[in-house]
Amino acid sequence: MLAQVVSGLSANGHVGRLEGSLASAIVHAAAGLHKQNFYDGKQGGRLITEASCGLTGSIAEAKLNCTPEDVEALQTCVDLGLSHVSESTVEVAAKAMTVFSRQYYVPPASSGPSIASLFVIRVVARFIRALLVSEVPEESRGAAVALGLLPTSVLISLPVWLTHEGNSVLQGLLPLTIDLSGSEQDTTLGLDLVVNALVTGCLFDSQKDAGTRKSSVSSLVALCTEICQNFSTHNVPVNPLALPVRLSVTNQEALSLSDEDYKHVKNESGAVGLHHVVGWVLLRALEDYATDKRGDVGSWVREEAMGGILSLLLLLRDHPVSSGTIAQAQSDFHTACVQGIIKQAMEKINRVRSVAGRVLVKLVRAQPKIPIPHLDVLTDLLDHLLAYTAKTFSTATGSIGKADEVQEQGQENETEEQGLDQESKQSGDIQAEEELVDWSSPQLLVQTAPRYR
Repeated sequence: MLAQVVSGLSANGHVGRLEGSLASAIVHAAAGLHKQNFYDGKQGGRLITEASCGLTGSIAEAKLNCTPEDVEALQTCVDLGLSHVSESTVEVAAKAMTVFSRQYYVPPASSGPSIASLFVIRVVARFIRALLVSEVPEESRGAAVALGLLPTSVLISLPVWLTHEGNSVLQGLLPLTIDLSGSEQDTTLGLDLVVNALVTGCLFDSQKDAGTRKSSVSSLVALCTEICQNFSTHNVPVNPLALPVRLSVTNQEALSLSDEDYKHVKNESGAVGLHHVVGWVLLRALEDYATDKRGDVGSWVREEAMGGILSLLLLLRDHPVSSGTIAQAQSDFHTACVQGIIKQAMEKINRVRSVAGRVLVKLVRAQPKIPIPHLDVLTDLLDHLLAYTAKTFSTATGSIGKADEVQEQGQENETEEQGLDQESKQSGDIQAEEELVDWSSPQLLVQTAPRYR
C-alpha cells in the first residue's frame, strides 16, 4: 500500500508532499526491513520481499533523497529479491533494480570518486563473483539478471571507478587476458568485464544450471538493447553494436572459436564487435540439449536464445554494421540464425516448435525488412506452409466436428437402445415370472382369490 501511495504521488507530480521527515521515514522503513528478519519463512517471506522491492522501486521513481547507508540497505533488499526462488519475486526485484540503478548508481565526479560511486563498483563485483563462483542456483540466476539491468552509465564509468578501487576488487576475478592498468583510458573495460561474465554464464561447459544459462542469455541481449538505446547520450561516436569486446581465452575456447573466426572480424587490439560475441553465444545456446531429472532443461535456454536472435537481428537492422568482410560475416550470421530456428521448429517438444514458429514468422514479416539472404524465397515458402497448415487445420476441424456429431448421435442411439433393452428386460422378467407361476396350485389360488366382506 505504501509503495502504491508513493508511486501515485510521484506519477501525479505531488512528490513535494514527501519531503522532509516523511520521506526519510519511508526510506528508513524500506531500508530497515532486512534487519528485522521479516524475510524468513516461505509464503510470508516471499510477500515481504516483493513488498520491499516494490517500495524500493517506488522510492527510486519518486527520486527521494537517500543517504549512502540507505542506498546500500535498499540494494540489499533488491539483492534478496533477485536471488529468491519465486519467479514472481525475481520479476518484481528486476523492475525495482532497473529504476533503482538508474537513480542511485552515481558516476564519479572529475574530482574523484564519491562514496556512492565506490559502492557501485562493489555491487558490480559482487554480481560478477556470484555469477561465476556461487554454487547456489538462485544466487547465480539473480546475479545474471542484475548484470543485464545495469545502465549504460555504469558500463562507461566503470573504468574510472577501477582506477580508484576496482583493481583491488576485480583483479583476478575473471579469467581475462586484460591488463587493468591504465583503465581510465579504456572506455569499454566495463563492457569487457560484464560481457565476459555473462558469456561464461551462458555456456553449458561452465556447469551452471539451466536457469542461470537462460538468465545470462536474456541479459546479454538486454545489455545490447540498453546500449543501443542510451549509448548516444554519452557522446561516443561508435556504432553501439560494434563496440569492441575482448573475450577471455577461456571463453574463446568454450565457444570453440578458431583463428579463422577471428581473422575477419577482430581489430588491431584483438577485440571483436559486441554483436559478434552475442551472436556466437546465441548460436551456441541453440545447441544446449542438457537434461536432468526435470527433462530437457536445455530447451529453456534454446527458447530464450531464439527470442534473443530475433531481438539482435532487429537491432542489427536498425544499427547496421556494414564494412567489407564484417558485412559478409553478418550475412553468414543471419543465415546461421535462420537455419538454427528452422531446426528448432522440427523439435519434438511442442513448446519449442511453437516458439520457433512465432520467431520465424516475425523475422520474415518484420517491417522494415531484416536483410536475411534469400528472404523472398523464404517468405514464399513460409506463406505456402502457413496456407497448407490452415487448410489442413480447417479440414481437421471439420472432420473433428463431424466426428463429434456422429459420436453424439451414436450416444443418443445407444441411450435409446438401452431404454428399449430395459423395457424389454422388464417385460421379459414379468413374462418369466408369469411362466414360473404354477396357477394350478390350490394354495396360490387361495392367496390370489379376491376377498369379499
